[in-house]
Amino acid sequence: LPDIAQAADYNSHDSWDGFYIGVHAGYGFFDADNSGAGQSWNEQADGPTGGVLLGYNVDFGDYVLGIEADASFGDLSNETVIGGIGNVHIANHGQHTFRVRAGMDLGTGLLYATGGLAMSDIWLKAAGFRDDHFLWGGVVGAGYEAKITADITLRAEYLYAIYADQTYQLAAPVSVDYQTHGVRAGVAWQF
Repeated sequence: LPDIAQAADYNSHDSWDGFYIGVHAGYGFFDADNSGAGQSWNEQADGPTGGVLLGYNVDFGDYVLGIEADASFGDLSNETVIGGIGNVHIANHGQHTFRVRAGMDLGTGLLYATGGLAMSDIWLKAAGFRDDHFLWGGVVGAGYEAKITADITLRAEYLYAIYADQTYQLAAPVSVDYQTHGVRAGVAWQF
């Protein structure tokens, strides 16, 4: 009986089943390109990011499937000069994702790939004009998560998101396509 109890306790420590909540922090990069209205430019910015996450896993033994949503915040912004418009400030103050995770159950470790939808609030302003849009795009990534107790996990992951072209109305229309890269660490509580 003691051996059976110990085995059950060990397996419960290794199970990835159930809901979890957590926080994450890392560093983000954005890349904004314009090729419309006779303009051609590229602007990049980077900065710290952080936020919260919520998800649910089903552990099938050798592999784990799950869903996850997260909200990330940070000031990724830059300025560029556009002919006929002047200084244009480009900013992203948040990116949120809704993803599927699929991974290999390594016992106290989980190696996973992830992908789904991304949403960002991206705005441009110049010379008294400002245009703000919530953009939808796709996101993919990968990571590794490790159990440090039965209920607490640590993770490291990379996410890449790309968004469709969006036209902003400033003194003249400006069409921008946008992509982001993010590396981050997180801690989660499984319950």
